[in-house]
Amino acid sequence: YYDISVASLGAGFFATIFLDVTERKRSEKALRDSEWFLRKSQRVAHIGSYRFSVATGTWTSSEALSEVFGIGDEFKRDIAGWLGLVHPDEREGMNHHLAEDVIRAGRNFDRRYRIIRANDGALRWVHGLGELEKDTDGNPIFMLGTIQDVTDSMLKEQALRASEDRFRRIFDLIPDPVTLAELSGALIACNDAYRSAAGYEREDIIGKDAAVFAVWVDPSQREAMYAQMRL
Repeated sequence: YYDISVASLGAGFFATIFLDVTERKRSEKALRDSEWFLRKSQRVAHIGSYRFSVATGTWTSSEALSEVFGIGDEFKRDIAGWLGLVHPDEREGMNHHLAEDVIRAGRNFDRRYRIIRANDGALRWVHGLGELEKDTDGNPIFMLGTIQDVTDSMLKEQALRASEDRFRRIFDLIPDPVTLAELSGALIACNDAYRSAAGYEREDIIGKDAAVFAVWVDPSQREAMYAQMRL
């Protein structure tokens, strides 16, 4: 790659200068490729990046973060604007976390919270991470971080917890003593009937050897019974 300049030296004469700019062109292409990769990967992962200035209270964001928040170029990117996106039930807590835990105490920002997306009013879950950069005196200057849309994973977690709650309620309704144990014999779950029969609270039983709490089994037969279970 060359940049070519031509200048007149008078009637019938001119000078041509060839400047080799190959390395510059390669660097520019590498930068464009890197920026394209970053934009594409952020969009695929539903994760955007930001830079927050502590002094001005304003922030800049990547294209992907604008998509996560559902905001355009006209959106006012300051603390009030961000808090306006946060779900009303969590707004006060998030404001306190940023002001006190992060900026005043110097801790990293690490929170899952709900937002109301600006462009369509959709309720979404996001996970925000941020790390402060400080001056030589230890005063925070700005914070760099990411915000990822984790709505799908949160919905799956909620569905799993609901399923576990249903199982636990059904498990405890069984009138006979029932346990779940690892192959080592350590109890990992028991129902209310088992707990009542053993005469212990659940926290005293879980993680312990089931043989210790099988109080209704003849002591002379316990070891043989659990040896058979381990087979």
